[in-house]
Amino acid sequence: MLAWINSVLSPVAQLARERGLGAGRQAGGQDQEGIVVQARGGVLAGDLAQAREMAAKLEALPDYDANLYHRIGRCFFNTDRFWEARAAFIRVVAIAQDETVREAGHFDLILAISRLRRFDDLVLEADRYLATYDPAGKWE
Repeated sequence: MLAWINSVLSPVAQLARERGLGAGRQAGGQDQEGIVVQARGGVLAGDLAQAREMAAKLEALPDYDANLYHRIGRCFFNTDRFWEARAAFIRVVAIAQDETVREAGHFDLILAISRLRRFDDLVLEADRYLATYDPAGKWE
């Protein structure tokens, strides 16, 4: 996420530097418009620093996206929108780094497929689940 925010904000910072909105420009420049833009440039620099700080904090959370998609999937599941829930749970299984989140998402994926009455997909996904989380066959 930090890379994405930097890719969005870097052109803005570059534009501010090109227009002389950095710390080196003095108030009371030649044009009145420049003074207004200079004040906005200071706010822009503060916003840029704040956005980078928030992105770094989000990057520190290991499974923010996976947990979010799992919650979204549960919301879809509870409102009987099983296809959308299935899509969210597939994403959780793909991106979750925490094993407990991935297992919960995978189990909920099986439930969503079951509610969609897609038997062939259900059997394949249940076999994948058991092979991943119970390879010794303890649940049999």
